[in-house]
Amino acid sequence: MKIDGVNVNMVNLMTNPKSAEVSAAEKTKHVSKLDNVEVSGQAQLMQKVLQKTKEIPDIREERVQEIAAKIESGNFIIDSQLIARKMLGE
Repeated sequence: MKIDGVNVNMVNLMTNPKSAEVSAAEKTKHVSKLDNVEVSGQAQLMQKVLQKTKEIPDIREERVQEIAAKIESGNFIIDSQLIARKMLGE
């Protein structure tokens, strides 16, 4: 008699579940001894730089207040020629 769709491994697990747990644990032991990760000095430096950039505020409040004060007093001058040169990369 032939039974289709039965996985032999599943039958073994059902008849002897403890042996499956031990073999899985043994496999994990062997794999964990082989796995090793080393981070290069350059990657560590990049991580420090990334952390420092996250600490920098997105908006410089003192600069915003300075410009707002100039606008209110009427002393804020827009140099359109300078803006155009910067847009063109000059």
